[in-house]
Amino acid sequence: MKNLLLGIIIGAIVVAAVAASPFTAHNAITPITTAVLQASPPDGYTENLTDQQRLSLDAWMREFRGACGSLARCMDNDLEPITTDYAGSISTILDELHNDDVIPVQGGLDGAEPMTKDQVVTIVSYMQNVQTYNSSAHRQNLARACGESNID
Repeated sequence: MKNLLLGIIIGAIVVAAVAASPFTAHNAITPITTAVLQASPPDGYTENLTDQQRLSLDAWMREFRGACGSLARCMDNDLEPITTDYAGSISTILDELHNDDVIPVQGGLDGAEPMTKDQVVTIVSYMQNVQTYNSSAHRQNLARACGESNID
């Protein structure tokens, strides 16, 4: 169940990035890019792809690679401190509350709502699940996708 939820969250991030992309199938081909593709497809491309398919894949890969960098930075810079602090003192503090106790909004996040202890703990569990993908091997894969300098 946790892996399914994690897959849905990561899938939603990628789908949102692709949906927001200015590179859609109907406007991606220009005379210049068509000429470049017809001249010589890059290494690793199969000749079974049409020019349109290659352009669509290239545009999607740019978005995908950027999302990989965003994911790596989010895990390292945002989720790591949150999950570390939670595992340290915050979970002990939250243990003092009942599941339906409401924690008010203390900050300037427009539209944020008060949350119950149970809601907070549930979201932290999502974050902890995502953090399982912040291992050295996973980060190497993400670096392969977006470049080592783009994951920190």
